[in-house]
Amino acid sequence: MKIDPCPCVISLKDGSVHTLFEFRHFLELVEDCMGYDAAKWLRTHVEQAEKAADYTQAKVDTDLTAYESDLESNRRAFQDIQAEAAAITQVLQGKRADRQKIAHSVREIGKIISNQL
Repeated sequence: MKIDPCPCVISLKDGSVHTLFEFRHFLELVEDCMGYDAAKWLRTHVEQAEKAADYTQAKVDTDLTAYESDLESNRRAFQDIQAEAAAITQVLQGKRADRQKIAHSVREIGKIISNQL
């Protein structure tokens, strides 16, 4: 069992007091007071909850990795678009506007955007 709460003191209906340091101590107490079947039932359900939590954590980690990858890809795409926009600006600031260079840069920007979608 992965669950190890902070040590705690619990009192039972019969007035007895128990200090629990690990989850297994609680299971032993359940077994002593309620029987083996109750302890087995509790153990099974805690294990199922732990497996579900592990799966959820793995999914969150995978989703986060994918999201970070998307962010990096988008960052690179925007840098490429920025470079093409700078090329267009440079052509427009020149004495003669070269329509072919501008058209090429616009096509490149279109490709970059299409790749990101």
